[in-house]
Amino acid sequence: MILLALVLLLRKFFNTKAGKQASCLLWGLLFLYLLCPYAVTIKRDPAQLSGITAIIFNAALQIEHYTRQSALLIASVIAKPQRFIVAILLVLYIVYKSIKTHLALKECMLWALIHVSKIV
Repeated sequence: MILLALVLLLRKFFNTKAGKQASCLLWGLLFLYLLCPYAVTIKRDPAQLSGITAIIFNAALQIEHYTRQSALLIASVIAKPQRFIVAILLVLYIVYKSIKTHLALKECMLWALIHVSKIV
């Protein structure tokens, strides 16, 4: 869920500033997550922490708890087969947009060649 929000928020920035590769990488990470939703866990003993690290750790635990609860709620609504359908639809949408952009650029190149040859 966080990855999807990140993709949607940063999509405009990556399309204008960072280039197409960064945008494709971000969408690829989202597709990978949709197809293989595993998490990495890091175990740490809270008794060994003190000061600011304990505060950050406790905040991270709270965020993780609420994120996990939200994910369980969403997972009960969106079953695994539906996740694959959503991933396939997103891939098809990206392919469609890529083909549309490619055709538009091809048309622009043809237009530029025609007009440049008229000038010369």
